Amino acid sequence: MFGLVVADINALKKEDKKTYNSFYCGLCCAIGKNFNNFSRITLNYDLTFLYLFLTSYFDEKTEESLIRCGIHPLKKKNVYMNKYAEYCACMNILLTYYKFEDDVNDEGAFTAKIAKSAFKKQKTLAQEKYPIKNQAISDCLKRLNDVEKQDEHNADIPANIFGELMGILFDINGDDLKLREFGKALGKVIYIMDAVLDFKSDLKKCRYNPLIETKSQNFQQILTILLNDCVEIYDTMNITKNKTIIDNILFSGIWYQFRKGKTDGPL
Repeated sequence: MFGLVVADINALKKEDKKTYNSFYCGLCCAIGKNFNNFSRITLNYDLTFLYLFLTSYFDEKTEESLIRCGIHPLKKKNVYMNKYAEYCACMNILLTYYKFEDDVNDEGAFTAKIAKSAFKKQKTLAQEKYPIKNQAISDCLKRLNDVEKQDEHNADIPANIFGELMGILFDINGDDLKLREFGKALGKVIYIMDAVLDFKSDLKKCRYNPLIETKSQNFQQILTILLNDCVEIYDTMNITKNKTIIDNILFSGIWYQFRKGKTDGPL
């Protein structure tokens, strides 16, 4: 479900591409610093967007540096670091752990059990730093799992629960209604987009999909409406820092997998 909020890299200017990559690499470093290098494999683009968005919304300064990366050791990587990197690193770990837990509960897959066990210590560290966030995430995912097990065909119900989870992540201090509403709106887009992308596979494998009673020719219209709701909130935030990158993600990048699906064949 995660990894859909990406930039349309080819449409970014050179300087914006460098900035975006610096946030991505900065979050990767924060995961390694706060947990361990192995945990870096969990890094995803949605949390990179959260890091970029919080930095831009609060106009937070970043500390820029060059580091050597184990994956790309021959060339130093430019990284941006600030206080939101640590927060997003912890949220990344919590979401990863609960994803493995969900996989274990749903499928009992051996690999998921191994992964869950491997990240238990990291999850505990993140939970200790952000116990309220951890409990809220756990509660939302449990409710979402219960609704999906009930085979709920009203897609608004699970989408709203996932939106609530994303709202909690964006509202970092728990007191910003606008951030929470933006996160909730974006979360609904992510949930429905994921359902759209998995639609054919879920039908084939007889798995739950909230859009089972929705005509596939309506998918794009539904996503457009949901994304417009998200953008309307974003437009009231008056964000100027990194705006061209955020615009790129919300207006183009988030459609990347959908466009790819349309290219590969009809949904």
